[in-house]
Amino acid sequence: MKPEDVLDLIRNGVQYGLKPVPGASLADLDLRRLRDYLGRVLAGTAPDDDGLDTWESLLTRLDLMTEVSGTRIPTIDGMLLFGRTPKRFLPQSGIRGLCFPGTEVDYATRADQDLKGPLVPLSAADGTIVESGLVEQALDFVRRNTEPTAYLEGGRRIDRAAYPEVVLREAIVNALVHRDYSIAGSDVTLAIFADRLEIQSPGGLPNTVTVEGMKAGLRYARNQNLVNIMRDYRYVEFRGMGVREKIIPGMRQHNGTEPDLLAEEARFIVRLWKEHKPS
Repeated sequence: MKPEDVLDLIRNGVQYGLKPVPGASLADLDLRRLRDYLGRVLAGTAPDDDGLDTWESLLTRLDLMTEVSGTRIPTIDGMLLFGRTPKRFLPQSGIRGLCFPGTEVDYATRADQDLKGPLVPLSAADGTIVESGLVEQALDFVRRNTEPTAYLEGGRRIDRAAYPEVVLREAIVNALVHRDYSIAGSDVTLAIFADRLEIQSPGGLPNTVTVEGMKAGLRYARNQNLVNIMRDYRYVEFRGMGVREKIIPGMRQHNGTEPDLLAEEARFIVRLWKEHKPS
């Protein structure tokens, strides 16, 4: 792929996720995950392992590869979703997991981990996850670094997770599929504090989207192809209304708190409170 080819794509306004990944080829995509997607998730059929041209043609139709100067190359979306080692080509593709002992950012972390890999998992025929995707890795990080609280209900001890998984899952997926991947060198950040959890997504809100609009159910998708395929995996259920339908009511039901949604110029933050926020 020549530099002028990439510049032509940029000038023509191609959606960022549909742009080619320089230096990548079909060999850099995980055919196991793609086979699982086409077969189990979409209930279709995948090409034979040796049908490389058939694979490339199919993935090009799905916008997971693109043709540049007669050569088919994985797109950014293709690499994010199904890449063998996405970080090798897209350093901004992971999640930085941090756990602090107190309520402020501190050099003395309890955990500091780079979560990396494709967005989607590899599953067996029955849907059991064999290799985690980024969403499952992030959920596992929260489980390892938070303690459940216990209370009595009818004489029985009930353990309650620090944060409801349905809310965490929605917030993590939103951060991954709606972030601005054109911002290089900046991962999604998942930060756990003693009193709260924050998920920071690089990039401001797109176009005319506002926090109030999101609360009211405004739908938007910065990376539509990512949203579509994550919806196929049932990560995305409310068609862009997860803040209104899952995150806000989920936290209210869990512990009566209101999540903070903070739109800044270069990032968007979802802040979940462990208990009622300090006054």
